[in-house]
Amino acid sequence: MGSKATKAVAVDDCGRVQGRSIEPGAPGIAQQARRMLEALSYRVETNGEASIVATGHGRELVAVATKKWTEISCHAPNAFDVMNRPGMLIDGGGRDTKGNRVRSDGSVVDFVMNDKCATGTGRFFVLLG
Repeated sequence: MGSKATKAVAVDDCGRVQGRSIEPGAPGIAQQARRMLEALSYRVETNGEASIVATGHGRELVAVATKKWTEISCHAPNAFDVMNRPGMLIDGGGRDTKGNRVRSDGSVVDFVMNDKCATGTGRFFVLLG
C-alpha cells in the first residue's frame, strides 16, 4: 500500500506467485485493497483459510489484513530469495528511500532512511547516478 502505487500479489502455500496486480495509488486505500484482493482470490485455493499481509505506508488502513508488516521486514527476505546472497537493498518509494543491509539468512542487519520529504527520493537517485 504505497503512496504512489498499490500492489497485490497472490501466492500459494509454497510461496509461488499465482497472480499479481498493480494500480496507481488512489483515495480509499481500504476499498482499493479489498477490490484488488477479490480480483486475485480466484488464483489461489485457500480451503477457507488465507493470510492477508499488508505492508507500506497505507498498511494500517487495510482492515481485512491478518498481518501488517513494514516494508523493511518484507523486502529483505524476498530480495535475498531472488539474489541468494547477502548485500544492500535500496527501496526508492514515493515518500522516502530506504537502504537495507541484508544478512546471509535474509534478515536485516541495519537500515537507513532519508529524513526529508519525497523530494529526497529523487535527489537520492540523482546522486547515485
